Amino acid sequence: MEISLQTGKLVGALYDALLKQYKDPSDPETPKHLNKLCVRLAFCLYSEDAGIFWETGICSMTTCRDMNVMPAVH
Repeated sequence: MEISLQTGKLVGALYDALLKQYKDPSDPETPKHLNKLCVRLAFCLYSEDAGIFWETGICSMTTCRDMNVMPAVH
């Protein structure tokens, strides 16, 4: 349960940061698109942790390694 709460806080922070980057944050369609994006990102990260994705994973193919979020995959 604690992990889900922490994840919720992280996704909320991600949502807020992404919202600031939208061209028109006040557009009524923005929350719909942003919600979908955040759900998909959370699914991908959970799936990677569960080992559903290939060995190199999603995070290693993005900037996560560069941000020191995770170690390089060997």
